Amino acid sequence: MTTHNDQLFQLLSDFKTWQDGDALSEQRLVQHDLVLAHLARLYGGLSWNAQHFGLLPSYSQPIIDIQKEGPVALSHLLAVTATGKLLVCAKATIPHCDNPNENKGLFAIAQPLKLPEAMQKTWPDFPLYQIQLKWQAWQSGIDDIVKTGEGLPLGRLKDGQWNAQYIPPVVSVSTNENLQARVKKIMANVVELKNADVQIQALVLEINCKNDATTPLDFWITHCRCLIMLQTHRKMFSDKDYKDKVSELESGFMPWDLGASLDKLEACWNQVKLLNQTNSVEQKRCIRL
Repeated sequence: MTTHNDQLFQLLSDFKTWQDGDALSEQRLVQHDLVLAHLARLYGGLSWNAQHFGLLPSYSQPIIDIQKEGPVALSHLLAVTATGKLLVCAKATIPHCDNPNENKGLFAIAQPLKLPEAMQKTWPDFPLYQIQLKWQAWQSGIDDIVKTGEGLPLGRLKDGQWNAQYIPPVVSVSTNENLQARVKKIMANVVELKNADVQIQALVLEINCKNDATTPLDFWITHCRCLIMLQTHRKMFSDKDYKDKVSELESGFMPWDLGASLDKLEACWNQVKLLNQTNSVEQKRCIRL
């Protein structure tokens, strides 16, 4: 049974730009208007930033079919690169990965729709791109494909196996279930600190106003700001472990490896929690004495 989302992805995947000599037809004209309407909807919902790109939440989640030998098929992909290229894929076969034990990633590379020959040298590419799927060494793929805005990482191999916990770049926290779970776990630890003291409580309340619709970059910046401010707190001021963990945040936000970025935030908040628990125990001991 064909669903509404299937029809939308088919529309975007099958779209072809007008060529000289093409016959006008009602079907082509309607298709053209629908595609332009969806492009306006997609671009209108984006918050432009060099570190704000990835899977889009406007349509269904991308589906990667995993078999014993690894991922074999992809469907329902809609994403945007750092340079604004809209990637769309209704269905695609994932190529076989040679040497899966190497540190490789699966990348979706932007393939522009063909423009009329007379326009290819004078006009920019149409913003809607089809994709080419390719396995590549992880770091070189990040440098050559992701940082240049030519595509996105969709997944990684870990010890020769598909890493089901990898979080690809997304434009909002609500786009990925693994990311939502990680964010909720961090926030659960943060909320436990709300009664620690007035300074921590104020910071926690600021963070707790955020919701899943926020971008990963906004989530990262909000938490980093609070964690950096806590370096002057009386309980964290002289703690070297805490200062070392906060300094690791200076390596920056990595949208192509959100899991690693969240690990650093989680380590900082766990240290705040540990120091507050330690201080609470010491205070109770002093009271008893």
